Amino acid sequence: MLGKNVFLGIFVLFFSACSVTKHVPENQSLLYEQKITGFKNVSEDELIVFYRQKPNIRILYSPLMPYLMAYYKGLPAYQKKLPIWQKKLEKSQLFYDSLLNAKDLTDKKRTRLEQAKNKERTSLETKIKEGNWLMRSVGEPPTIFKTDLMNTTAAQMQLYLQKEGFWEANVKPVWTTRNKKTTVNYEITENKPHLITKAVLESPDSLVRKMLEEDQVNSLIKAGDRYRESKLTAERDRIAKYLKNNGFLDFSKEYIYFDVDTLKTKTDSIKTPKLDIKTFIALPPDSKKHKRLKVSEVYLITDIQNRVKYLEKKGKDSTRHYHPNKRDTVCVEQICHIQYQQHYSRRILNSKVVVKPYTWYSQQATQETQHLLASMNIFKFVNVQYDTARGKLRANILATALPKFDFAFEGGLNVSQSLPGPFFSLGWKNRNFFGVGDVLDISTRFGIEAQAGISSSNLGGVYQSQEFSLNGTLSLPFLMFPMSKQRREKIGIFDTNTKLSTLAIYTNRPEYARASVQAGLAYGWNNGQHTTFTLNLLSLGVINTLRLNNDFLDFMIDQGNNTLLQSFTRTLVSNTSLSFTYNKAKGKRSSVYLNSTLEGGGTYLHFLPKSFFENNTTIAGLKYFQYFRLQTDFRYYLHPSPTSTWAARIMGGIAKPYGRNNLSSNVLPYEKHFFSGGSNSLRAWRPRRLGPGSSLPRINDDGEFDYRFEQPGQLILEANLEYRSKLFSFVNWAWFVDAGNIWMLSPDIRRGAQFDPLTFLSEIAVGTGLGLRFDFTFIIMRFDLATRLVDPALPQGKRFVPAQYSFSEFWNRRGQTALNVGIGYPF
Repeated sequence: MLGKNVFLGIFVLFFSACSVTKHVPENQSLLYEQKITGFKNVSEDELIVFYRQKPNIRILYSPLMPYLMAYYKGLPAYQKKLPIWQKKLEKSQLFYDSLLNAKDLTDKKRTRLEQAKNKERTSLETKIKEGNWLMRSVGEPPTIFKTDLMNTTAAQMQLYLQKEGFWEANVKPVWTTRNKKTTVNYEITENKPHLITKAVLESPDSLVRKMLEEDQVNSLIKAGDRYRESKLTAERDRIAKYLKNNGFLDFSKEYIYFDVDTLKTKTDSIKTPKLDIKTFIALPPDSKKHKRLKVSEVYLITDIQNRVKYLEKKGKDSTRHYHPNKRDTVCVEQICHIQYQQHYSRRILNSKVVVKPYTWYSQQATQETQHLLASMNIFKFVNVQYDTARGKLRANILATALPKFDFAFEGGLNVSQSLPGPFFSLGWKNRNFFGVGDVLDISTRFGIEAQAGISSSNLGGVYQSQEFSLNGTLSLPFLMFPMSKQRREKIGIFDTNTKLSTLAIYTNRPEYARASVQAGLAYGWNNGQHTTFTLNLLSLGVINTLRLNNDFLDFMIDQGNNTLLQSFTRTLVSNTSLSFTYNKAKGKRSSVYLNSTLEGGGTYLHFLPKSFFENNTTIAGLKYFQYFRLQTDFRYYLHPSPTSTWAARIMGGIAKPYGRNNLSSNVLPYEKHFFSGGSNSLRAWRPRRLGPGSSLPRINDDGEFDYRFEQPGQLILEANLEYRSKLFSFVNWAWFVDAGNIWMLSPDIRRGAQFDPLTFLSEIAVGTGLGLRFDFTFIIMRFDLATRLVDPALPQGKRFVPAQYSFSEFWNRRGQTALNVGIGYPF
């Protein structure tokens, strides 16, 4: 509440003298609130769509209506300017008309004058109709309560309930007005629903009837269910989809009819409304049956744009061959290919084609073929056309190729867990380099981030952290793994891919400078539209620490943190990981996201004999690591209105070193640790500075906590809750609460760093704050001001920060608040 008042203080004070009701005319009122009660079998979400009026926006359900206040604040200036704008509009239109009537006016000049005339007219008409900038961009006009619109809302709700089986439903609107503010309650009385006693299927087409009867288990209309018109619509879609996936190319939903017979029966002296439903599949005009077709031929034409050019030129002079790379038709595995400039592997393309000869036509197979070919990233457009000439069904797959070479230069701002910094990247792509539909991508990137300085001379200043990388990736549209031809064809429909990658990175941070080189082999596949799997079969890298800051080195030595110090030696890092991602919208108002990654480091070292680990702590002079790491990120988004969102996130992770050599059993690579704090984490703490546990940071010469050094951990728990809403125009605001911490599992010199299942809840840090988001469509700039509520670094019993300080001390406490600047949403 304190943070909200601070955020809205100036805003509310500015409009405090403006009452939202004093501008409302007599005998009228504002629509303040509306609600629905009495519904049991239908959801509120189904009914609120029928509201014909919406109340003015309030801040978090409080009485404050700042947007309406802004509208009224701009109203006096608008009323003063209105006659001026009206006269200006009239004069400007007469002025442009006189110029346009000139006799010697060229077409080019006439076009410019008409554009200028329309632009000025649009600008002035917008001001006249919608008001000045404050009224249009910040404010919203008052919603004056109207009984006719209320009655329309009730009537449409009642009609909807009747369509959902409650034929005797009643919706009664009840409204009360106080101080020119009206609250409306739509009282729902559902009464008994109509139940389906019998569902039958009829069609003069015996084949269609037989197929649908065999698929009756998937029917949405079942005896005993409540009658719902929406279910009839869904059943019509299901039948049409089923038939179009089983050979009926020309079938349409218009052939499906429903006959509803109602009857009343008495059961235990209580009238129970019941009905029968007959589903009827009509015949097409002038035909005795629906035509079922098999695909007889499949043609895959790549470089379709070049084929069109060739045919156009050849038509002008049929004796000449204009296309220098004209190819004959080549058929492989019953799929015929016509290729012009590009030479793609026909067998690879065949694995992406789900439409096969001598199979029944399928709309689903058609869509999957388009998706799989488009996902190869070598075609710009993919279209499937069917030709029924000569009594056969021929599938023509037309693919427009992307350019073989692609250059890209990008620049912008990058934010991870610190202040934004500029980055520049240069990329080059070569498509179909090896002729198998592959994409070779070579890129380089240089970025700068703002980091706090760590030497005493730089304390409180800003130190620039640089990162330079060179990356090469070869993407193959298949799994590069030994397997039979039949198995490869079966798994091809899962949008499989293989990535071979090499990466070199140089990182220069305040604490250290490191260089690494790594190579990897990864497989990816999709299981449906919402699920993605990635298997990094092998990632092998060498990391070398080029520089350690003296203060940072002294810090680790003073703390006796030998484990952390070992992670900065020259190391060999190998790992295998499996990642799972699920992303799906749940209805129209919510969506979920889940990502989980399991990683094993040094997995392939298990193939070495046990005797090797008894006498060796390095491989070729490089220290090796063995560890496992698991991280899971779950997010849920709820949209109560088109301009507001509740976003929740829970993230947890654990990283534990192990090994058959005691010297490596408790050492984790530095990059594999978890860090908490920053613009995408707990925003009241500086990036990567929270924790671990209740451990205290070092005390500097001024007696303050020293937050110069990153704090790594082996276990992390974080939770975030954020409410986002439109403020005005392209400006949005947010209120958020962040909670979490990191802990160590291995022995650590930092007191309070160890995870204890009995006390870890008391070590959860909590922060809250408010933010502004500027949505420029192509980029979202984010400013979040956060303050600490619970600080686990404080003594037990004194961790609730607001209770320990006065108001002025609370806000002036060093490190109490943090301003985070970010690009995009935090999650």
